[in-house]
Amino acid sequence: MRNGSGFFALSRGQWQIGEVQLQFQPRISGESKLNLALVGDLGISILRTLLLRSVPRRALSFGLVGATGIATHLLLFTLGRNLLGLGFEQAQILAVVSAATTNFLINHVLTFRRQQLKGFALLVGLVRFLMVTSLGLDRCRFIEVCLEHTLTPLDPRSPRLRRQPTP
Repeated sequence: MRNGSGFFALSRGQWQIGEVQLQFQPRISGESKLNLALVGDLGISILRTLLLRSVPRRALSFGLVGATGIATHLLLFTLGRNLLGLGFEQAQILAVVSAATTNFLINHVLTFRRQQLKGFALLVGLVRFLMVTSLGLDRCRFIEVCLEHTLTPLDPRSPRLRRQPTP
């Protein structure tokens, strides 16, 4: 007997379906066990199921965190350039630091919840993370310079597009 067929045999085909009401008492103390990490786990489980379990859970988690970092970076870079009028470098610094901070905090809550930091230790962990991620900024800077020289002519704020006074 598999998949509950034993219950059907015991009922002799006389199933009764009904509603059983539950009444929860107000919480007196403690915290709810349903938190952001569990909601994130549920989302990853659903996504993993939709992908036919072809991608490991941890890889999905890191991938989603990385995707939010990219989205944060692109959004803040665009806002910095277009809304705040920041130069390329200033907008890039704003975007990189914000995306790295977002990735750290999301990973802290969802991926590394067994090693969660609190209070001052969280701030120290963030500063350490930003220091480590800044090691790759030289490569990022190289790409910035390449993109800046490629995309700047399209930017009306570019000094290359302004007319130079003739002597």
